[in-house]
Amino acid sequence: MIKIPATRAGIEVIEELVSLGVPINVTSCICVPQVVHAARAIKRGVEKGRIRGIAHSGWRSVITMMIGRWEASPELEEKNTGVLLQEEELRWFGVLMAKKAVEEVRNLGAPTKVLVCSTRKGPGKAYLHLEELSKLPIVVTMNPEAIEWGVTLLREERSAMPLEIPSSLETKLYGIEFAHRSLIADGFSMEEIEASGAQQYNLNEFSEAMDKIEKLLR
Repeated sequence: MIKIPATRAGIEVIEELVSLGVPINVTSCICVPQVVHAARAIKRGVEKGRIRGIAHSGWRSVITMMIGRWEASPELEEKNTGVLLQEEELRWFGVLMAKKAVEEVRNLGAPTKVLVCSTRKGPGKAYLHLEELSKLPIVVTMNPEAIEWGVTLLREERSAMPLEIPSSLETKLYGIEFAHRSLIADGFSMEEIEASGAQQYNLNEFSEAMDKIEKLLR
């Protein structure tokens, strides 16, 4: 499985690799519109592959969504929105994004799954991300701390309960333009996503990590 970042250039690569029957992991997705761009590329790739005579029977793909990165977007800060979001509200925002991403992928009929990573603990000592995400048909990357919480959730069977987003919070989030656009299929163009504070942070972090690897290999 090849990892491809969901950038403008990456979207083209995704479509082409899928059309050749190459399993892929679309990474660095941080909001619903970006997941939709990736899912559409995957769907186009499968359709193109059929024309080429490529069988996708044993083929797999996932779209990796870094929900914690988008929650930390500077564009969501009170000084930019005029609205203060508490830690619990931000965690629910991440859960709502994951829920909407799953719904959009399903509505598109794209042959892929949503994988959530970069979960965040909170509010306080709780792990709302994990507790609520476990109620969705998704894959979750779990760090050691999350695994410990996951065992507790399974033991208490809390993941069997339905996912219910607080209606008052959902109304509050949709009233914030940046949050609203983050939750709908065509809320942001790829250009806008790449220019966002969260994606720029990702770019810098990944670049620094790559620099360290190159130094070790010299």
